[in-house]
Amino acid sequence: MIVVLPDSTGGAKQNLPSFHWLDSSLTGWGWRPILAALSPAPFMANIRSAKKDIRKTTVRTAHNQTVKSRIRTLRKKVIAAVEKKDAAAAAASLSEFAAASDKAAKTHVIKKNTSARFKSRLALKVGALTKPA
Repeated sequence: MIVVLPDSTGGAKQNLPSFHWLDSSLTGWGWRPILAALSPAPFMANIRSAKKDIRKTTVRTAHNQTVKSRIRTLRKKVIAAVEKKDAAAAAASLSEFAAASDKAAKTHVIKKNTSARFKSRLALKVGALTKPA
């Protein structure tokens, strides 16, 4: 279902999917869409503190996604070094991954057990490189 609303210029029309929240009080310039990805509820908060909570959640979600992305990248870096059988690079990247993973667990971006599991599995792979066969 498409909702047609007046644009900020007043002349043009704007087609918005119906899953958007619409709030004109945030900018004061016509209707602006706010994605409803934060909550399945099809309503907009009316209370000021609830609107602020939505903004804070959006910022926190974006930050948490960047932290998780960095952890995934560092994890792939360790795995790539293990596959190349480069023990020094694998150990260095494991140390970098462990620090980032611990910080993410400390700030509750990921669970502590998830961090421990990732570190343990990667440490086993890196340790297998350094052991004499």
